[in-house]
Amino acid sequence: NIIVDDAIEDLRALMDKLLMDVNKVMRKNVG
Repeated sequence: NIIVDDAIEDLRALMDKLLMDVNKVMRKNVG
């Protein structure tokens, strides 16, 4: 299903971005 595949890809991209943001915040707090 193309629509579902697109939704999953968007979700994965969003999760990646979220993880990067979390990593930045963690580094800032630790540092």
